Amino acid sequence: EILDHHVTIIQARRHKRHIPYFSLPEYHYLCSSLTKQRFAFHCPFSMTSFKEAIQSPTPVLIDIYATWCEPCKWLEPVLDDVERLMAGKISIHKVDIDMHSELREEYTIMGVPVLMLFKNGKLLWRYNGFMYAPDMVKKLNEFL
Repeated sequence: EILDHHVTIIQARRHKRHIPYFSLPEYHYLCSSLTKQRFAFHCPFSMTSFKEAIQSPTPVLIDIYATWCEPCKWLEPVLDDVERLMAGKISIHKVDIDMHSELREEYTIMGVPVLMLFKNGKLLWRYNGFMYAPDMVKKLNEFL
């Protein structure tokens, strides 16, 4: 329980919020309700929920980012535009690589941002770096 408390406080600090001790499920709920982010995995998540999300029959765009990464910050409004332009065609999820280093090994991630498009668990497309919304929409439409 002490370890859970320590992990929870570290995660709370990464989100720049002081959150007293909560169990991890309570923290997940608080994080998602407090930040009000549209992107599903902006808050801590389990690898199980990640695996479930990429199994979706609807294409899933995963944005792997880091909070300290400037190009990752530039990509946020681009993803807002892509989400608006492709409403209902894809879902977008953000994953903080510093919180989920196991993804580095599994997907050989050497730098961020990384965009990956999955459908039915299969990786359809991967892009490393920044991309403007019109270019991204054009590329994503190739896989719909």
